[in-house]
Amino acid sequence: MKFLKIKLIITLLLYVVNISNKAYSLPIIADIDQRSINITSSFVGQELLIFGTTQYFGDIVIKVEGPKESFIVRKKKKIFGMWFNKDFKTYSNVKSFYKIFSSNDIDSSNLIYNNFIDDSSNFKNGDNFDDALHSYFENQDLYYKKKNNIIFIGDNLFRANINFPEKIVRGNYTVTIYLISDNVIKASQILNLSIQKVGFDAFIYSLAMDHSLGYGVLCILLACFLGIIAKILFYKKT
Repeated sequence: MKFLKIKLIITLLLYVVNISNKAYSLPIIADIDQRSINITSSFVGQELLIFGTTQYFGDIVIKVEGPKESFIVRKKKKIFGMWFNKDFKTYSNVKSFYKIFSSNDIDSSNLIYNNFIDDSSNFKNGDNFDDALHSYFENQDLYYKKKNNIIFIGDNLFRANINFPEKIVRGNYTVTIYLISDNVIKASQILNLSIQKVGFDAFIYSLAMDHSLGYGVLCILLACFLGIIAKILFYKKT
């Protein structure tokens, strides 16, 4: 923790010192301490630091969005003592990751926030299927909305820690930083973040997802080969 604070202070100081006069006049300037996350077999999640500076008075809102995915929620019903999938609901183009942070309390009736920033309306009907999917996202730390979670250092510098959990979808993520003042978006900045699988895990994942038929055939052949090897090794004459 102490090392992280020292790293933060040094990074912010270098960031502010090295920007040009023209860039320094911009309403908001932000960055991420790491623009990519590599997922390996030992990946258990990772926390990234978003930091920046603003030259104007106002509230800072950070929105992190992941790639869109399709989901199916199934409802089980017990029939004669056995559970069966009875009903289901399909969701398309749902954000697989969605987190919002703000430096101050933002009223839920704020039109700028609701109409232009918080667009997490993946679940419009509010039925049991919507509730179940939303609960899944929250329990997996994939959805998160938190106020007063952006820390200001002095009057201009700000920072926020964003956690990416273990069950994260690979792909391209966007981080949008807003400066809001007098109920108006004064400025915004978009940062890109890449999350990818690497190593042998990436090869297996790509093979299974992009070439499912070949992956299935390979698994069958491998199982047969291991079965033959086991038979040879443990064969006993009678």
